[in-house]
Amino acid sequence: MERNRQDLVLGLVFFASIALLMWATIELTGLSFLGEPQQRRVWFRHASGLREGDNVFVLGHRLGSVASIRYNGAAQSADERIEVVLRLDQPIDVRDGYHIEIEPGSLLGGVQIQIDPGEGGPTLATEAPLRGAVRVGGLDAVGELFADDQLSTDLKSIASGVRELVDGLQRGEGTLGALFKDRSAFDDLTATLRSARNSLQAIEAGEGSLGRMIYSAELADDLSATVAHARSVAADIDEGDGVLARLVGDAELGARMDRIVTQVEGVTSGLDEGRGAIGALLREEAVAADVRRISSGFADVADNLNDPSKGMLGDLIAGGETRQRFQSIVADFSDMSGTIREGRGLIGKLIYDEELPEQFSRMMNQISRAIEDAREAAPIGTFFQVVSGAF
Repeated sequence: MERNRQDLVLGLVFFASIALLMWATIELTGLSFLGEPQQRRVWFRHASGLREGDNVFVLGHRLGSVASIRYNGAAQSADERIEVVLRLDQPIDVRDGYHIEIEPGSLLGGVQIQIDPGEGGPTLATEAPLRGAVRVGGLDAVGELFADDQLSTDLKSIASGVRELVDGLQRGEGTLGALFKDRSAFDDLTATLRSARNSLQAIEAGEGSLGRMIYSAELADDLSATVAHARSVAADIDEGDGVLARLVGDAELGARMDRIVTQVEGVTSGLDEGRGAIGALLREEAVAADVRRISSGFADVADNLNDPSKGMLGDLIAGGETRQRFQSIVADFSDMSGTIREGRGLIGKLIYDEELPEQFSRMMNQISRAIEDAREAAPIGTFFQVVSGAF
């Protein structure tokens, strides 16, 4: 049993070795079972370290290798001095808008060719020469970057500025220099930081207005109540309660407001154009001059009213003889009204004497009876006059 297990392990190792050998042979020789290999010729400006056997990728998928590299000294264009023949494991359709590029293979070195065959355009013939580009690697890019004279000048200028900054700090120039050299400035900064720390500790302890705003439960409850009230108001507005809700949701009221705004705009436009009395007042200089004259006349009248020598009203208001007479008349009327209220005199008795109305009523009754008696005696007197006249 043990021997059979050893034979099984030995067989597995043997077949695995054969499979590994076959895979290495395919990878190193470029052998492909996918179909007839295809060769495409590509021109480059330079090879950038490309070697025969380097990998060729199509959209990130390894699909062949470099078959040959040749320098073309008779090339009429600098872009055609390096001729590279690619061996592809399966045919690909290269279209207008393709892109072929030599790019770094890895950070450890080496290069490879990356192909984007393009899409949407017409397919190019298999024998049509293709042109590629070279992507600069990391170290090459750094070399080209430092080879730039302008960049070198800028770097030197930056280094010089940094050196001057460091020298200024060492001499104690500027704010940072003062912090490095002046002890008092450092102490002030330390005191400021300490004060800021104390303020933060007071805020965390809930002291002061800011501390209460952040840590006070009562203030948080008040804020929650305010938010709840605002939410209730918003709900009332959504439900259509109140004037504000009508302003927001009532289409008829909105139309009225729109008409009012339109009318106000029309009025202001008319005023701006000088229409109407107010528009003329705002725009017409003659109307404005008339208003100024009227205002000046009122001012003159007011001045005259304050001057006792300017007419009767001025004498009355400013305290002249007319005013004294008027005050005397008012005093007499006051005395008269006091006398009437006391019930003195005929008018006072007529208004305030309770017996006089009864006497007046009895007198009117007597007059009324006398008139009735005279009216009843009138036929008898007429009869005697007729009889006496007949004889």
